[in-house]
Amino acid sequence: MEKLLLNKIEVAERQLETAVELFFDEKDCISIHNLASSSYQIIHDILRDKEVESLKEYNFKNNDMGFKEFKDFNKEVSQVWNFLKHANENPSDTLEFEPHVNDFLMRTAIHDLYILNNKISDVMSLFVAYFKFVYGDDNGGMVDITDIKLIDFNKRQLAIKKGKENIYDRKKIA
Repeated sequence: MEKLLLNKIEVAERQLETAVELFFDEKDCISIHNLASSSYQIIHDILRDKEVESLKEYNFKNNDMGFKEFKDFNKEVSQVWNFLKHANENPSDTLEFEPHVNDFLMRTAIHDLYILNNKISDVMSLFVAYFKFVYGDDNGGMVDITDIKLIDFNKRQLAIKKGKENIYDRKKIA
């Protein structure tokens, strides 16, 4: 196999694309989270280097989520990602993980990738449609990505099915 020469944006795109594909294939939520977190961090760092406001920074400044919600979300994402990366301090620790956090993490990463690149892949566009279906149209500071291409009928059906299941689950929990 040939060596790959990749820049940071390409790495982030590949990680995020894989996370979204694993999500639609209903694969392991922890692997999805790890890939999405890594991608998100790279994208966030590049935006900061370019002095472009990320969605995280926008929400912090504009308090769209409410400060407590925003802080809780960031804390949960950071705790999970650090748990997945490190075992040097507390190797016997356990983790309680809520898979729905992945939805918001991937949507935020997709948004910021779009801000960075002015394009996203078809499967990422499909995820945006899924996200809107499940969580509504309120963008909460997100750029409205209108060029959604619904590809592969089976994946679209799965997105709709997952959306209905998630809506049902949220009502049951509430």
